[in-house]
Amino acid sequence: MSNPRLILIGLFCFFFMNKLSENFTELMVKFEGEKLVGYRDSAGLPTIGIGHLILPQDSYKVGKSITKEESRRLFEIDSKWAIVAVNSLVKVPLTQNQVDALTSIIFNIGGRAFAGSSLLRKLNQKNYERAAAHFLDWVKARSPKTGKLVTLKGLVTRRTAEKALFEKK
Repeated sequence: MSNPRLILIGLFCFFFMNKLSENFTELMVKFEGEKLVGYRDSAGLPTIGIGHLILPQDSYKVGKSITKEESRRLFEIDSKWAIVAVNSLVKVPLTQNQVDALTSIIFNIGGRAFAGSSLLRKLNQKNYERAAAHFLDWVKARSPKTGKLVTLKGLVTRRTAEKALFEKK
């Protein structure tokens, strides 16, 4: 039986001009990695595959394995949601590199965080340069040990790469 969520996502993606490129997939595998056993990420969140956040209702669990095919299927679902967020929230023209960079950050921080971000606000004001600078606002995560926000080297590296892709002509 078909998943109605996948059908809806597919229809949204089909009708919007912005699509994902191989740059996006390469960037995501580089930063998310592909782990076929559930684990806790640097923020302590349960994760599996290519950065798929394990939700309480999921059948996936930390320590349990999935196949590479299942990992790629989850990535396809997750990345389609992120491109839909770009298409629905961004109101200005984008290059393919900008689409890929924005989809990457949304995949990591979530659509709700992006919707309220200075990055999106500046972008929708057509201030691409100031928008690019705001990628670096998203380099902290809450420490599972202390509960405090801490700068993570991995997030600095990722945001710097996303910013560079966003600015690339």
